[in-house]
Amino acid sequence: MIGDVLGLVDREAQRRWRSADAGADGVAVNGAAAPVVRLPWREVDFFFDLLFDEANRRFFRDRLPRCRRTWNRRFRRLAGRIDCARRHMELSSAHFEACGAGALGIVVVHEMIHLSLYVDRRPYGHTPEFKSRSLQLGLPGIYHDLPLPERIERKRRVHLYRCRCGAELESRVRFRTPRACAECCRRHGDGRYDERFRLEYVGLQRTG
Repeated sequence: MIGDVLGLVDREAQRRWRSADAGADGVAVNGAAAPVVRLPWREVDFFFDLLFDEANRRFFRDRLPRCRRTWNRRFRRLAGRIDCARRHMELSSAHFEACGAGALGIVVVHEMIHLSLYVDRRPYGHTPEFKSRSLQLGLPGIYHDLPLPERIERKRRVHLYRCRCGAELESRVRFRTPRACAECCRRHGDGRYDERFRLEYVGLQRTG
């Protein structure tokens, strides 16, 4: 279960870095409790490499390829995402600083479930199969219900896109290539891009 892996990684963090702080209360992520582990940035790569390797061994039979991992300071509402085809995982540095390494550890495992479906050549969105695999690992929720970092609710201009289903998408930049509604593609297109659900550009909007 995810708690066993986080516990092992947490103990390793405590052993290596005396500055690590496993908070008593923890943080709830995807329906699971994560220890609050504070790590210096210089040690973060080792921590997440250890987590990835241990989760890969326990949950995925060492079938998953290592991913390039980067930190995105623009992620405020989004804790993490993965581009399976390019083997690229992005994590929110703001959430890491606010919630600690344990919380982002659960986000990493969540993204690894997406990757496992991709490796198995299965639809790899938030499908029923994805939810089933998440439950097996002890993650009953599919959304990263982390507390939002401070100072994110500020007025800003965003580009607004709309799907014919009514769903809307906000972006800080205007897309240079066509994008489709993720939910419609998951429901009706096996999680792949489908021209039928191409997003229509609405225009610039002020939000916040």
